[in-house]
Amino acid sequence: NRKLLSTVEDHPTDAISRTGVVPVLVSCLQSSSHSLLLQVLSTLQVLTFEQSLMVVRYGALPLLVQLFNSKDPLVCEQALCVLDNICHDNECFDDINVDGFIERLLFFVNDRTPTSLLRGVSRTLSHLCSIKSSFESICKSIQRILPALVSLVQKEDIDVKAKASWALSYLAANQIQ
Repeated sequence: NRKLLSTVEDHPTDAISRTGVVPVLVSCLQSSSHSLLLQVLSTLQVLTFEQSLMVVRYGALPLLVQLFNSKDPLVCEQALCVLDNICHDNECFDDINVDGFIERLLFFVNDRTPTSLLRGVSRTLSHLCSIKSSFESICKSIQRILPALVSLVQKEDIDVKAKASWALSYLAANQIQ
């Protein structure tokens, strides 16, 4: 969705930033309303790079990481999707406490986690490992990340395996440089 929308001249979410509703959306991440939370998360997933920066400036990152504590796997998955998009934008992600985020992310690498969430975890780990500016923070967590990546590479889902393999490749490439 995000890639398709990013090619549109007048991005549908441009109205979000023009109306000043971004701080309201960020504050809604603390809502106890399940339906509101999911709607806000789906809106945040399709933001442009510039809009993602705005979301980061309004303090969404720690709130998104806190949503990993949700008992609803869909909320966790949606929050991870938003964080993955921010992480994929690379320079946006420098603002987050990478180590604390990694701890929460690695919590999901187990046999009880639904495959759809594992796909998001492996994709996000791959993006994190590809960011040269966060490599030092990643190295601090390498003893926890490597076993998780090894576990993900051994999963049956091809997408999980592929992203975990890319993460290992990025780690090796960054280590060589």
